[in-house]
Amino acid sequence: MRDVNILDLLIPEAGAIYVMDRGYLDFERLYVLHQSGAFFVTRAKSNLGAHRIYSTPTDRTTGIICDQTIALNGYYSRQHYPDHLGRIRFKDAEGAKTLNFLGNQFALPATTICALYKARWQVELFFKWVKSRHWWPNPKVQRVNGPVICRIALIRHCRQRTRMDYQSPSDCPRTTWSSIVLRTG
Repeated sequence: MRDVNILDLLIPEAGAIYVMDRGYLDFERLYVLHQSGAFFVTRAKSNLGAHRIYSTPTDRTTGIICDQTIALNGYYSRQHYPDHLGRIRFKDAEGAKTLNFLGNQFALPATTICALYKARWQVELFFKWVKSRHWWPNPKVQRVNGPVICRIALIRHCRQRTRMDYQSPSDCPRTTWSSIVLRTG
């Protein structure tokens, strides 16, 4: 199953913000999230065809290059997502990379959108940490045992970070557990 297909299984919650990598960039599926009242932040692909509708003034010292309202150019893209999107270009001072974010949340400042994506990246680092400590001989074993191994690793991770005695994943901070469940589900 491709990553983007998990969006078909997701029951969108109005008001929730879903933060995803560009592997989930499917305008038809993202529009379903938008119509349900949910918000999303994802990275744009390099070949995104769009034009600027409006630009918000930004303070470049924060790393925000631009904060724009855009419309999609492609025929099918426009059919699948007819509303405007927000595009934020962010220059990462640490890695000197420029990241392009897309979203449908216009009320939050651009710095908050970037911070949300950075928090999502912490989940990716957690999975890298898990994989570096467990041997998964093949993808089939990973798919079957991955969620169990991740629960065990999450408990260990929470114990190490807080020095508290967590006995189950439900004892761990809710935000971390929610991210892990969505990633392994």
